[in-house]
This record gives sequence, structure tokens and C-alpha cells, in this order.
Amino acid sequence: MYYKSADKNQIVVRGKCLLLRQAMNEYDESRYYAKSDNITLGMFLDIWVEECLKPSNKSNGTYMVYQGAAGRLKKMPLARQKMRTITVEDLQKFWDSLCFGTAGQKKGEPVIPPNTSYMRTYRAVLTSVCRFAVYPKKLLPNNLMDYIQYRSSRQPADIFSEGAEKNILATITHRQYLQLIDLLKSTAAR
Repeated sequence: MYYKSADKNQIVVRGKCLLLRQAMNEYDESRYYAKSDNITLGMFLDIWVEECLKPSNKSNGTYMVYQGAAGRLKKMPLARQKMRTITVEDLQKFWDSLCFGTAGQKKGEPVIPPNTSYMRTYRAVLTSVCRFAVYPKKLLPNNLMDYIQYRSSRQPADIFSEGAEKNILATITHRQYLQLIDLLKSTAAR
């Protein structure tokens, strides 16, 4: 629909705006909007990889590490939970089980917590996923990873206890060192 005007250029501009508005309406109607009612964390990890991680300017190594971490996170029980039902308590419980090595553990398996670099990768991926779910997608009300306490499974070293002297190795003198070297050389020569 064109508007009559004295200026010919104004008619063309209004026509282009109308066509642009029509194209935008068709695009909005054809798009699928994921709602938090029907999307799980595992499905959202795939969306995050496609829409946020791939177009980012991360190096190939970082991209592969993050994609691998997302794949491992999808195998864990939290990935089957729907986005709208995830709470800070759920994430804290999951994070603690990940830190102390009980996440995804089968009965009878030894408990081996992941090393520090994996934990940093998991933290970066989950933080980025939650941030992506808040702003562009609006699936979560706020970034849940902001409220997670990062705990570690390290035990404090008790180096000043009374029994610590028993574990200290005795040092050898220089003369004993030279005797040991001579012994090793004579054994190696045989």
C-alpha cells in the first residue's frame, strides 16, 4: 500500500518500509522459540554451542575444549533436567558432586574428582551457558552460576604435627654422596 504524496521519493521509501515490515513479520512467524517449559539443559547446551560458541572469536583449542566439556556435561544427570526447574540448590549440589568426584558415579566405582583444569573448563562453560540463557534467550531469570560456591576437595596439609618428623628423609653428607656415585659407576661398568 502506497501513500500519495507530492514527493515521488517518499512513496518509494514508504513502500520499502512496508515490504521490510512484511518480511520481518514472516520471519518472526516462522521462527521457533524455545521455551523453558520444554527444553532441557542438554538441549540448551547444543543451542549454546551452535549460536554462541561457534560464532565467537575463541581459538580452535578453546573451542574444542569447550565443545568437549559441553558433551561431557550432557551425559550427566543435570542435563536431563528442564531449564525452568533448575535452581541454585540443584546447581550447587551438582557442582559439589563434580568437585568431589561423585557426579555420574556408578555403584562400586572409585571416586576420582576431575583435575583443576577440567573444573575451570566446566565452570567457564556453565557460566557462559547460564549467561546466554538469561540475556538473549530469557530462559532463566538470572545467572544461577553467580550464586555457586566453588569448593575443592583438597585436604589441609598437616606439616607441623608431631608425627611429621618421621616422614622426613635423612640427608646424606658429601662424602656419602661421593661413595654412592662411585658405587653406581662401578655397577654401571659391569
